[in-house]
Amino acid sequence: MVGKTTIYNWLHADKRSGGDLYSYCRHGLKYRCKRLSEPCNSKKRGRYKSILDRPEIIDEQGRMGDMEMDLILGDSGSEAILTLTDRKTDYIFLEALPHRRKAKPIARAVNSRLAFLKWRGQLHSITTDNGPEFSAFRSIERGLGVPVYFARAYRSTDKPHIEHANALIRQYLPKHSSFEGLTKGDLKEIELRLNNRPRKKLG
Repeated sequence: MVGKTTIYNWLHADKRSGGDLYSYCRHGLKYRCKRLSEPCNSKKRGRYKSILDRPEIIDEQGRMGDMEMDLILGDSGSEAILTLTDRKTDYIFLEALPHRRKAKPIARAVNSRLAFLKWRGQLHSITTDNGPEFSAFRSIERGLGVPVYFARAYRSTDKPHIEHANALIRQYLPKHSSFEGLTKGDLKEIELRLNNRPRKKLG
């Protein structure tokens, strides 16, 4: 059995020698650089629930219904799609945002999309980042009856499941592509493909 490190070393060597195999990788062999420092957060943190205050069961992925939430942006920066995923199962939800990155419409979209989980008693928490687009989180907490936790600034490792989900979605909606003309049917097809994708963690 060939290990993945051997494969990646081979791909890097091919790229250095002028080959194009790297272009078939989902991430194109590009990796993010770690930030050296974090800017000060001017928000009133007392109003927010920190990820550090989450119950242990969320960190342990001991149940379904603990969600992570984010946005992916289109070419213009004003086009956006809401992305949600379950921490335990990696099940993905996509929702187009006609009002772009406005906080209150985003909160309504979250409440609408996850309402069926609330009715089933299968929704327990949501974790997201500190973007201003999620500043209407109180509306989400009231509408769904679950706490919204906020990750630490520039700590993508605080919400790895949605980061991985977004990377998979980018296979279908690459960066710098436009979302104009995307229909609900298009997003549903992407959902179906991703949610029927074989997952190692699910056996």
